[in-house]
Amino acid sequence: MESDSGKKIFVLYPDEKLRNTFYGNLRNVFELYYIYDYEKVQPLASYYPQSIVVLNMINNDLDWLPEEIHNETGCFDEDDGPVIIGLTDADKPDREYCTRIILYDGDDEKLKEDLFLVFSDLGGKGRRNFVRYGGREEKIAAISLKINSVEHCGAVHDISASGLSCSFPVSAEIPVGTNADISLELDGEELAMAASKILERNIGGKIVHIFKFNLPMSPEANSGLLGFMYKSLDAEMNEFIKNLSN
Repeated sequence: MESDSGKKIFVLYPDEKLRNTFYGNLRNVFELYYIYDYEKVQPLASYYPQSIVVLNMINNDLDWLPEEIHNETGCFDEDDGPVIIGLTDADKPDREYCTRIILYDGDDEKLKEDLFLVFSDLGGKGRRNFVRYGGREEKIAAISLKINSVEHCGAVHDISASGLSCSFPVSAEIPVGTNADISLELDGEELAMAASKILERNIGGKIVHIFKFNLPMSPEANSGLLGFMYKSLDAEMNEFIKNLSN
């Protein structure tokens, strides 16, 4: 799956049980977000044409949702409108208003499998596996490199599951091929891992060092790194959804 292509997935009114269903493989593979206001669907669908909208109608009385969402998004051309997936544990809603119906019979694992198959079939967008930082202070992750007992402290520019780029306020001579012990402060948590420098770039007079993480990485470091990246990406989208005009 290409992480830079596909349809964004928005799940409307997920309760705790459904969020637990999405947690893990589904959220690690697909780029999906939770929304709690059906009036946000229309502007989101306008901003992200052909997005996938999942309507949670399991163990609730939201059977009116498909028709309401259909009315909200009726202004789009057929090729640009959202794909509507209805999740239900009761009588199937009118197919006129849903592209797909997934019937939940109490089997959580089957629901996960059904969702995975539907998202794959419809071209759901894959999870981006890197975070790019801007110039805002809260967007900067602190990094500490220790090379031959010498510590260098700086800031991360990009970080992915395989490596990172960083710079230092005081110029540091770090040859390509240098091994380093890296300590990352990510969202208040500290992760430790080993890496080696593979590249160097001069951007506007600032030296940017590119490091590749040594494998295998510890399960704790790998989990913490992925968790941080997903949390950062989710926070950006959640802020966008919050500020989206109706």
